[in-house]
Amino acid sequence: MNGTHPYAQYRQTLNLAIRSKCNEFSIFGYNDVTDDQIWDYLLLKKWKKDKEDVHLHQLINDVLSVKIGEFMHFKTIEAFKYSQENKGPDFESFKDLFK
Repeated sequence: MNGTHPYAQYRQTLNLAIRSKCNEFSIFGYNDVTDDQIWDYLLLKKWKKDKEDVHLHQLINDVLSVKIGEFMHFKTIEAFKYSQENKGPDFESFKDLFK
């Protein structure tokens, strides 16, 4: 992301709600989800388009309404993007070796 997100100033204030969401995911068996991953999901997906006159209670509601399915879908897409960007050598790369 270029620059800082307008909602970044609320990170400390939202930490308790984010921690609560992590604990909820842990109850469902997703023990490896971190606060930072949820924060990234919020910034990159849920709050992709920021509102000018946002209220704190709206942000808290956004955090607490994150569903595990939405979050895991986002993480899956991110993993695919990462693997495509960091793609290792494919068969074409080894073609000259087999001549």
